[in-house]
Amino acid sequence: MGNRVLRLVVGGVALAALIGGCGGSGDDELTKAELIKQGDEICKEVAVVKADGIQAVVANAEKDGEFDTAEAREFLTGTYFPDLETMVGELEEFSAPAAEEAQVAAIGKSFKAEVAKAEAKPSYGLGPEFLDKPHALAKRYGFKVCSEV
Repeated sequence: MGNRVLRLVVGGVALAALIGGCGGSGDDELTKAELIKQGDEICKEVAVVKADGIQAVVANAEKDGEFDTAEAREFLTGTYFPDLETMVGELEEFSAPAAEEAQVAAIGKSFKAEVAKAEAKPSYGLGPEFLDKPHALAKRYGFKVCSEV
């Protein structure tokens, strides 16, 4: 899984370099369609890490005959939560359409709040309600992958 995390970081850095300072300058404002497309590309990397991590935990549970909560928490706190934080940071670099800045900022704030809550209480990150609010906000805005990551 370490290679996937490295790929996520390298991919994120490369994407940020390509976009080159989208945040802050009105000249670099993305259209809603561009923001969704580029944002979903960032979220896709985290979705792959999440799916692979869950698959590994489930495979180990099937092999061992029991679910290892400690292994799941280690994946969440050691890989998934930091990847979500990186994802949100990269998304915040984009310059959203002016009329939609507050809506886009609310998505990022919601992801951050959920991760902070789960970091404080990792069992929350294992629960079914984890990320419900940011997923709903992202879906309402038009994101596809970011509404499921």
